[in-house]
Amino acid sequence: VIDVFPAESDSEALRIELFDGEVEKITLFDPLTGETMRNMQRFTVYPKTHYATTRERAGRG
Repeated sequence: VIDVFPAESDSEALRIELFDGEVEKITLFDPLTGETMRNMQRFTVYPKTHYATTRERAGRG
């Protein structure tokens, strides 16, 4: 299980449930209560900020 807390929302979080290396279920849930709000087929998560660095600095050099 992977919980993702999108930067743009305090009232919704995303739960990704995996089985055998594949996504089995994606749900939106209330981060305060843990209550499932709705099931999702897909969900796009955007970065809060854009950050660029060199390959050497990232350790790929």
